[in-house]
Amino acid sequence: MPLTVRAATVDDARRIAEIHVAGWRAAYRGLMPDALLASLSVDERAENWRRNIGAPKSPENRNWVACDGAAIVAMAVTGPCRDAGAAPDVAELFALYADPARWGTGAGRTLTEHLLADLGGRGASAVTLWVIEGNARARRFYEIAGFSADGAEKLATFGGASLRELRYRCGVASRQRPT
Repeated sequence: MPLTVRAATVDDARRIAEIHVAGWRAAYRGLMPDALLASLSVDERAENWRRNIGAPKSPENRNWVACDGAAIVAMAVTGPCRDAGAAPDVAELFALYADPARWGTGAGRTLTEHLLADLGGRGASAVTLWVIEGNARARRFYEIAGFSADGAEKLATFGGASLRELRYRCGVASRQRPT
């Protein structure tokens, strides 16, 4: 059965939180402090996701899930770019996580193709994202998906550790809106 993508609902919050926490623990092991990763709470994240899905920060914010049958296997969030000075037609991919057990199976790729097409269909000319410099797997994933580092960098603090983040950008205006 092919993977499908749909808008997330409040009822998906628990599964999204499970994927989010598992994704952080798998992707950021060795990059972020172990104590921070161990302290992540699915219950707290689920409550945050319920709020975010139920009352998005803007009408342009979208929460997506990729499904294998009825099972949610990946999640993503998009919205207006938060960077100072960003043009109004630039969107941002705030988060994209697949269940680590599904890494390499196409779940993230399917979700990325869908959200890029959605953003292009809604008039975005480009989409940006921030990725931790040391996260080679994610950087490779985004590069294969058509993103490239645009030279912007910033430091972010996670559990007391300062990590360099790189901004990636991808043009989307020519993509077809998903059906």
